[in-house]
Amino acid sequence: MAQALALAAATGQAAFGQPAHVAPPMGVPFGRSIGPPADKVEDFVGTWKISWTGSVGTNCPCQGTLTIDAAGNGELMGYWETRSGTYVLRGKVGYDQNSWTGRFEKPNDQADFPIKGQFLLMTRESGKITGSYQPLGTAIGFPVNGVR
Repeated sequence: MAQALALAAATGQAAFGQPAHVAPPMGVPFGRSIGPPADKVEDFVGTWKISWTGSVGTNCPCQGTLTIDAAGNGELMGYWETRSGTYVLRGKVGYDQNSWTGRFEKPNDQADFPIKGQFLLMTRESGKITGSYQPLGTAIGFPVNGVR
């Protein structure tokens, strides 16, 4: 065993046959490109025409508007206009800057069971977004699609 370790050290190989230089550079997320992100945060900002589905009884597929603004500190804030009122979305843009995740809720909702939850939206080429939202208390998310 000692001879194998000595041989590995002499050839630049770890004891298990892995090259000693395979670790990612310091500060780089494992498995991620160290190049610049392909999209920009600004790709989310603006007004989107969106459509979505919902649980049984929501009379969807539905359509509405989502307006997204920069809120500072790498966060975005969105205003999702629906038939039942405006929902506010807050969250951060991911490392690759093509995904936005966070929480949504209807401010001052006085319903017995207010609808709020989490979302994921991703920018796509040609001015499109796709993703999903998941109200609290549900087991699955519902799709969202949008265009400028």
